[in-house]
Amino acid sequence: MWEKEHYLKDIEKSLVNAHQNILKMPRVFYSNKKNTTELYHIIQRLKNSSAVFQEKEIHEVTLYLLRKFVKDDSNFILKLGQEKAVFQGIYTLLNMLGKHNIQPRHTLLKDNDSNLKMVVIDNDDPFLQTIREEVVSDGEECHCYSDVISIQELISIDPDVIVVNMLLPNKEGFQFIERVREHKLTKSIPIIAITHSSEEAHYEAIISSSVDNYLRKPFSSSLLVNCAHFLVKQLTWRKHKLGNMIQEHQLEMTQLIHKEWMRFVRFHSEFCLIYLNFEIHGTETVDNYLYQVYEEIRQTLRKYDDVKMWNNHSMVILLPQTNLQNGNLVSRRIMNVLQTMSLGEALQSQIRIGVMESELSLKSEQSMIERFEEKLLKKTTPFGLHVFPLLTLGLEEIVDNSGRKKVLIVDDDLITTSLIQNHLSDEEWEVEICTNVKRAIELAVTFKPDFIISELKMSDLDGYFFCHQIRQFPQLKDTDFYFLTYQTLPQHMVRAYEVGADEYMTKPFSVHVLAAKMRNAQIERL
Repeated sequence: MWEKEHYLKDIEKSLVNAHQNILKMPRVFYSNKKNTTELYHIIQRLKNSSAVFQEKEIHEVTLYLLRKFVKDDSNFILKLGQEKAVFQGIYTLLNMLGKHNIQPRHTLLKDNDSNLKMVVIDNDDPFLQTIREEVVSDGEECHCYSDVISIQELISIDPDVIVVNMLLPNKEGFQFIERVREHKLTKSIPIIAITHSSEEAHYEAIISSSVDNYLRKPFSSSLLVNCAHFLVKQLTWRKHKLGNMIQEHQLEMTQLIHKEWMRFVRFHSEFCLIYLNFEIHGTETVDNYLYQVYEEIRQTLRKYDDVKMWNNHSMVILLPQTNLQNGNLVSRRIMNVLQTMSLGEALQSQIRIGVMESELSLKSEQSMIERFEEKLLKKTTPFGLHVFPLLTLGLEEIVDNSGRKKVLIVDDDLITTSLIQNHLSDEEWEVEICTNVKRAIELAVTFKPDFIISELKMSDLDGYFFCHQIRQFPQLKDTDFYFLTYQTLPQHMVRAYEVGADEYMTKPFSVHVLAAKMRNAQIERL
């Protein structure tokens, strides 16, 4: 009996250490093959001993966990997407072994139903007194002020919610909210605006002031408390959801890079990584735009490329079978996409893009990632790594087109766009795709294509208007405009030529004929 307890206690200690290391840095732990191999052997030891000591339930859990691993040369790594299952399994084993009261990671968040700490700012003293008494009687903590307080005092209180009267003299309520949103330690605190005004202009000003909710007096203290609890829950859920997604993305990308690195080592199949970094990370602006940028880039990439969010201020793009020159071309395409998004110049100028090619001197994919992050954040440029801020350098400084012709395709028919893009080789053509007319006009101005191929009718596109607008830009006077459309009536064709089209083709079409027409147009220009 003593031998059984002693042996299981030794395994339990190793399992506790692994559990704590995962909690501290899950991405680092799971991406390190030494860690996952050690964890596999710990579970294997526990499986063998549980069989000997006839611990049936423990034995079944270990068998379940061991199936989540796969052998990689002499190491063991987790199968893709099995990180959560393994973590939950370790938690279960620890409770079986030592009756540990260890909480799983998803419960290690602040209890959303715990007491709130509120700061209320209002120059109506009777209202403040009533709110303080009723809120405190409900078990909440309430700090009331008849005038705005300093940001430092607000930081020292560290409230869950701020409540501000928007009718304070000299618009002090609006100014206070601006200061709260500007400071990195207070910018994410939920704010409830309160007012007794019913003027429409006043409400518009409140809505545009970046508050999270507003209440019109009179209202009950219970309504205020319920509103505050809801905002805190919403904020916690949003951060937790984004955090979980980023963690999953990190693990997936780490495994993808590992596979690509092994292919590179064995078959010399080079690949590139693109690292996109928001230098003003931690701001609410970046939090709001990160997923939007991710979705835009994901739709821009080739079907065999992959993009994942790396942390809360950056993402990594994997380009298999791609050298540095072509990696730069993809980066340029991404830059064009970002410049046409409604990010604002201030945010765009804080985005840095790095491109790095696989290099055997780096010895491992982990070394490649670490070198990449280090050099990018230090803004240095080692061999094999190109780094540039989005707006500091002109596009022409980044990539030499080497005589390639630019084509902008404006169409929401994915079959049409794929046919054209796959047929036009990267060596001869540089292709951009757009499905939105407003963005298409902006992209045409920045991309300066030699050819525009557009559908005549889309959900938000009037092809005649689009062609007419393009002809108003002097820098696009030499751009050939082709309509490629399902509209076959003669009057459509006549109207197209009247607004400035150079060619009119109907669907279904031959991509070979389209490419031949474009090449002939190039020859005629010479």
